[in-house]
Amino acid sequence: MTPTSRSERCFYEPGAAHIVDVATPDGVSQCRGETLAQVRQRYPRAGLVPLADALTAIDAVQAERCKVGIPTEITEAQYQYALDVLPPQRWSTGPGWGFFYVPELVCGRIATWYVQLGSRYFELCYYTNTSTDTIVAACRTLLGTSPRPVSNPA
Repeated sequence: MTPTSRSERCFYEPGAAHIVDVATPDGVSQCRGETLAQVRQRYPRAGLVPLADALTAIDAVQAERCKVGIPTEITEAQYQYALDVLPPQRWSTGPGWGFFYVPELVCGRIATWYVQLGSRYFELCYYTNTSTDTIVAACRTLLGTSPRPVSNPA
């Protein structure tokens, strides 16, 4: 996400996966020119909050909805299909391992990652900027092995 200034504000309803609108410097909504009271007629729990705080809350909502960091074992055919559908992002391989994510994002900055560890294959949702060691460690939990760093040549 684009870094925001602490002075940028928006209308946000807690628990939502989106903002209602960005606020102008005088505190009205940019799209409709509404005050907070008017916005609350449509979004009763909305508040006027720093945009950075709303984006952090949205990330948390999306992570929960997408079950970020929870791997599922898949077949080699499913792994290969994902590899062939769209050009892989952050694709890296080594002896007995490989990983990439599909560039079509699930929501926000969350992508579906695919991981090969030996003869086993996994998929999981994680942020596109997550370290490869974190991705692989999450999958190793299903193998019952301790997380070991993966040397990423990229």
